[in-house]
Amino acid sequence: MLDWRHFGVLLLSALIGGGSGCGTIVELPVGDVSTGTTADEDGITTSSGTEQPDGTSNPGTSSQDTGEVDIDMLTSSGPTEDSTSTGEMLVSIPICGDPLLEIPEDGTWAAAAIEVPAHAGVLDLDVAIRIQHPEVSELRVRMRAPDGTVVSLLDTPTCSGAGLEAIFDDDAGQSAEEACTEPGLAAIYGNVEPLDALAPLLAAPVVGTWIVEVTDVSPQQAGSIDQACITLTVEGP
Repeated sequence: MLDWRHFGVLLLSALIGGGSGCGTIVELPVGDVSTGTTADEDGITTSSGTEQPDGTSNPGTSSQDTGEVDIDMLTSSGPTEDSTSTGEMLVSIPICGDPLLEIPEDGTWAAAAIEVPAHAGVLDLDVAIRIQHPEVSELRVRMRAPDGTVVSLLDTPTCSGAGLEAIFDDDAGQSAEEACTEPGLAAIYGNVEPLDALAPLLAAPVVGTWIVEVTDVSPQQAGSIDQACITLTVEGP
């Protein structure tokens, strides 16, 4: 379970010493035709990323000083280690995109793709997303795994207000509905449980293209996927 309260500390650890080669950072281009964005037959606008040669990507703009989960930090972080109460070593591997992908105003899906390399011994998977939108209650968010399995993360919640900055985590202990915040933060903020559990997705190999998909059910207002990240927790060496 990745706790947003120490998210910044975890993500500032940036491949110091190089060694493991586990951390793969993926940069996704701006979502337009000139940078490879496409729309498929299902009306899904897709921005797909490529791994950088040095295993890093350029950091995005910094978060405002309002206490948000600093998802931008993921674009410059690498594997970090932790241990359980029994001494078992665990490694958290953030794999990010920086799509800056507009949510279509015609009701179709925007899709931010993240390329995940092969990893053995994956124990947990979390999804961190930042969305700019004036009304989160109009949004549907889902995750598509490499084998085609789709799970719903969020579906037109009752929270009212602008923005989503959250880590979808099976062990969060609160739903997105319970994570509605006061003015000053994103309307949905912090660690929240997805509508559908993420754990079953680990039954298949994680290698391949993972896609965060977002649609606006009342597409009169513009919005964007500003960041999408996956964090894998794997067994340590």
